[in-house]
Amino acid sequence: MSTPADPGRQHRLWARAEAAAAVLGPLALPRPQGRRRGGQEGIHRSRVAGEGRDFWQFRPLEPGESREQVDWRRSARSDALYVRTHEREQPARLLLWVDPSPSMAYASAPGLPTKADHARLLAGALCAAVARAGERVAALGEARAASPRLVFEHLSGVAVPDLRRVPLAAGDRLLLASDFLDPAVTDAVAALAVRGAPGLLLQVADPAEISFPFTGRVALHDLDPTATERVVDAGPEARARYLAVWQAHLDRVAAAARAVGWQWRLEATDRPLSRALADAARALVGP
Repeated sequence: MSTPADPGRQHRLWARAEAAAAVLGPLALPRPQGRRRGGQEGIHRSRVAGEGRDFWQFRPLEPGESREQVDWRRSARSDALYVRTHEREQPARLLLWVDPSPSMAYASAPGLPTKADHARLLAGALCAAVARAGERVAALGEARAASPRLVFEHLSGVAVPDLRRVPLAAGDRLLLASDFLDPAVTDAVAALAVRGAPGLLLQVADPAEISFPFTGRVALHDLDPTATERVVDAGPEARARYLAVWQAHLDRVAAAARAVGWQWRLEATDRPLSRALADAARALVGP
């Protein structure tokens, strides 16, 4: 388990996440009709009365209830007054995970957020927006749903031991935010999807990782303190080799998502929050 992030910074991130979620508005999740991979999605209902769209049954008007609720066509066939009821739509559940790996602590410039902070900000905003729609939210690996704030706190530095074995239930939808530099994270996607859960891979990258803007002799410091510093000549050939390897990395992650019917997005940490959140929201509720 990694060390929890600075509480003050996380409080500021959560305030930004809440504000962004308020602008985005409630984000309802599609309901799966079954847990099999490739199954159709629709409304997941509980056979009890409640708020919903589809008719369930009629019931007698109860004392104290408004006569505006009466279904007069049904009531005309008897001496009693009847009310039309609907099936209650069971809330779906969004499970979120933000990679706590050391590589996520990278930011190439002082004015940029780290990949971890950007991922937590987007995940927290999506979590809050989904909860505003009446859905349940939880950190991946947690058995019970929680408030968006508690989920956000859990995302701030807590690792999941094995993504392939976390508990899932019918109606779950997953959000994994990572740079996916650890192949084990990408490899876990198939094991999660085979249990029927749809999801979104949000691949977070610093703009320097995307464009490799370096020139001359560059010292590369690994975020792992045990790693050795490397000095490279960042000329045109080195940049071309790097960009080829980087594109292959993106292709592998995108292919892992595509193979199981998940969504994938590359998210740069320098994008405006409103645009990043809107695009992530569309991808999250996509097929």
